Amino acid sequence: MEQMLNKSKDMSKFYLILATLGRRDELINFLESLKNQTYKNFELIIVDQNETMLIEDLIKKYSSFYTIHHIKIKEKGLSLARNVGIKYLNSILKDNQNQEIILAFPDDDCEYPITLLEDVVKSFEALGNKYHILTGISIDKKTLKVSSGRFEKDGCEIDCNNFLRNAISVTIFIRYRGTIDLLFDENLGVGSSFGSAEESDYLYRLLKLGFKAYYYPDKIKVFHPKKGVNFKDHRDRYRAFYYGKGFGAFFKKNLIKAGNICLIPEFLKLFFIRPIGGMILGLLKLNFDMFLYYKNVLFGRWDGLLKYK
Repeated sequence: MEQMLNKSKDMSKFYLILATLGRRDELINFLESLKNQTYKNFELIIVDQNETMLIEDLIKKYSSFYTIHHIKIKEKGLSLARNVGIKYLNSILKDNQNQEIILAFPDDDCEYPITLLEDVVKSFEALGNKYHILTGISIDKKTLKVSSGRFEKDGCEIDCNNFLRNAISVTIFIRYRGTIDLLFDENLGVGSSFGSAEESDYLYRLLKLGFKAYYYPDKIKVFHPKKGVNFKDHRDRYRAFYYGKGFGAFFKKNLIKAGNICLIPEFLKLFFIRPIGGMILGLLKLNFDMFLYYKNVLFGRWDGLLKYK
């Protein structure tokens, strides 16, 4: 997958692939944030997994402000829906293999600051057009503090040793030329057997293909609500297990099966140090709910590691 880089003036078109299920108010906020963008050259591809006509009126309304492609599917799954969006985008791009685009995967509960798309274009140029991928941070709109992920403070090149700390799906922007060959692993992500790590796997495979990536937290910031953890809530403990399975599957695929030994330090952190540390801290605080939460994190990761084929 050879990708030649041009100056930013030649790569003006954004394509935003958004999978949605069960959200309306949050989606309105995102659509409104797109309407207010200072940079207008973008198209939105919505992959709609709702069984009802939950968002059709929103699409009609906002289509008067920018181009929206609406794809309705019956199947469920985040990675599956994103792949539907990628394949649809390829049908748009097939007759213009020289067109350079910027691809992103916003969540249906995120929002873009009004200058985000403009900042992405300017950032590619400011970095000398050396990179195929830019990532940034997600922040809570109310507090302006980091809302999810473990991000480093300073910008840096992304490699095998730090990509898990410096990217989540809503903050990844990818420069492509022509059709897109790489799809998401549909065994990973919400709605699949292994409920997370789909974007980590996608980004890692791009790096293995030779894509150069840069983490630019000063410029790339996406609003995403902070979702706190309630150790007492059995639903949060279930999510800890379910999401943990995703990371277990990721390491089975890319470390155990593919033999990428550069992943060993992160494996040790995620499968031993952090979850076991959380369990010990819970015991020291006499907080049995905290202990159970981190036990589920640990067991989920090992369950994913053992069961991913």
